[in-house]
Amino acid sequence: MRARASGAVVAALLASGALGACGDDAKEPAREDTSPPIFDTAEVASAIKADALKERKIRAEVTCPDDVRTAQGTKFVCKAVSSKAEASFEVTQTDDQGSFTYEAVPPFVEK
Repeated sequence: MRARASGAVVAALLASGALGACGDDAKEPAREDTSPPIFDTAEVASAIKADALKERKIRAEVTCPDDVRTAQGTKFVCKAVSSKAEASFEVTQTDDQGSFTYEAVPPFVEK
């Protein structure tokens, strides 16, 4: 009688779907990430660094945020630091393909 009661419980659970997934290798379909890709801020940092050297003869270390999404009109700030000066640069993405412009944001601090 006990075995029959357990069988009835298992049958009821299977019918309700509570045990239907046990041992099942079926996986939920992967969700597509629809957020814009991460913008290549390393390219921006390299451009600012090259311009500082070319135009002002300053060797600077440039840091930009690394979590910026690619989207036209997005703005973010990069910082340039050298032994001679510190400056911030406002960067604007001009399209969603990786193009950008930047300009120095006052104050430009000389050391």
